[in-house]
Amino acid sequence: MDFREACPREGGLVVRLAFIEQIRNNVAMNISLTSEQEAAIDRLIAAGVFPSKEAAIARSHEWLTEEAEKLEALRADIQAGIDQAHRGEAREISAEDIMQRVRKRLEEEKITNPAV
Repeated sequence: MDFREACPREGGLVVRLAFIEQIRNNVAMNISLTSEQEAAIDRLIAAGVFPSKEAAIARSHEWLTEEAEKLEALRADIQAGIDQAHRGEAREISAEDIMQRVRKRLEEEKITNPAV
């Protein structure tokens, strides 16, 4: 499923995504941002995070695409686990085992990336 199909159509989100697609393709289009959205972008520009509104929106599109791809991969992993369980290939695991694995992974990330 394309992530845009999963987006709610209220609030013009689909229109905003179409606009972002056009920016990536260097096609101009006019849209209206809410005052809150515009203020947020202006703050990011003032802080030097982005050089322009166009750059902020283009990066937002990239981020949305990346997050949608991660979500699709997660859904595929979950479905693979469900399929394994239906085939009787799953094994039981406790919540404590899961927490130990998470703690171990976090510790490993701190070692390889001290900023985490």
